[in-house]
Amino acid sequence: MKFFFRPINTSPSQPLITTFKEFSLLNQKRAKLLKIQYGGREELIPHSIESLIRRIIFPHSNCLFIGTTPTTQSRSRNFLQPLYPGHNFSFITDATGKITSSISKRPDRTKPIAQRARIGDSRLTNMPSSIQLYAPRYTTVQEDLQTWLQRAACVENYHLFFHIFPLSSELGLDPVLYKKNVDQLVNDQRPYSLCSWIHPDNTHRIIRASNCNSDLQKAVLGLEKYEVQDMYCQEAAITIASEFAVRDEYFQAVKELAFDEGIEKSELSSESYLPIFVG
Repeated sequence: MKFFFRPINTSPSQPLITTFKEFSLLNQKRAKLLKIQYGGREELIPHSIESLIRRIIFPHSNCLFIGTTPTTQSRSRNFLQPLYPGHNFSFITDATGKITSSISKRPDRTKPIAQRARIGDSRLTNMPSSIQLYAPRYTTVQEDLQTWLQRAACVENYHLFFHIFPLSSELGLDPVLYKKNVDQLVNDQRPYSLCSWIHPDNTHRIIRASNCNSDLQKAVLGLEKYEVQDMYCQEAAITIASEFAVRDEYFQAVKELAFDEGIEKSELSSESYLPIFVG
């Protein structure tokens, strides 16, 4: 497996540095896990967005991208305080490297819908027992890059990761199906929820979360998929990427680039979402 360290440009005007590893796919093709570091000032962000699209996205034609910003946490003596939640988004490129379809689900915090009791989760003991549901907001790739760069300009070691897969009908990475799934997800307008929640009229019924993780999986693997909605964003991306990759090579790439750093794995299983029957 190859290891690459490639500065995009070390000048003060373009402070983007990428590191990536290649790994094999089940169809014998190669994919990449890429880590991007930004060390610039906020006023350089518009130029950096253009540079990132031109130098990283545009050369990868006919590809699926999965973008991930990990949860950033501040460690103190007695607790772990999230600074920024993680986020997953994805998009595909055509033969010219142009972005043709994308999915990135976020909450519209100006449009709260309801408050619900969240599913029990041992990782969330310090969080409130209820969550807010919001109307969904779907952002563009450019908006996602800008959000990352704005945070990376003020938070040390706040990286952006890209999985880059060649499109392949053999692996189920079909651009027509991806776009169809994306269009359906956007049209559905399911409320955004960070965690799965308990139905207010039937406390034995769990409603699976609809968020950046769930929409990523449904866009890439199919609308019937329900596995990653309550995972950390890195774990969700790893779960999806593992469907296509030669696992030994892929997990080595994940380890080398510290993509799995800070993950608290979900202990929830498919049984956790089944109705609870009491005698």
